Amino acid sequence: MAQILIATDGTLDDEHTADFVARLYQAGDEVCIMTAIEFPRDFLSSVAKLTDVGDVAKFATEAGAGVLGIGGGAKAAEKFALRPKETVDHPLGDYFAKTAHDRTDSLRELLRERGVDAVAAWAATEHQTARTILNIAEAYEADILVLGAKGGGRFEGSLGSTVTKIVRRAPMDVVIIK
Repeated sequence: MAQILIATDGTLDDEHTADFVARLYQAGDEVCIMTAIEFPRDFLSSVAKLTDVGDVAKFATEAGAGVLGIGGGAKAAEKFALRPKETVDHPLGDYFAKTAHDRTDSLRELLRERGVDAVAAWAATEHQTARTILNIAEAYEADILVLGAKGGGRFEGSLGSTVTKIVRRAPMDVVIIK
């Protein structure tokens, strides 16, 4: 029986990932799709897009965590911890639940169509996405960690900084989906 953890920020190719995990999956395996929500950056980026702010990155940086009343991602992670996709008792709980839904439900449904039952979860993080994913993978006792090769990092090359850090530090097998 294997523990398979799929980490996504919503940019994984859901069809390709579902096909791969379905081939890997054996009866009795447990599959969890998790998303690490960069807080407050993801939240402030969402707000900036809704309000037609021109420079989203600048807005997110300048607004800072204090404007939200719970501090940065470290505080949010402490307050909200890893949770099943449910609304938490906080005004931002709906934001976290909706973001997790948007990032994981399509993949979860495709897995279900292929005979793989998966649970979904999320965690808040602040500038430590790789560490957050690895902590969750270790807590979940993952045997296999599935990631996407987004390549959005400016410094780590074509895999992206988060994936590069995870590959270097992960104590479990890591599969990268292109």
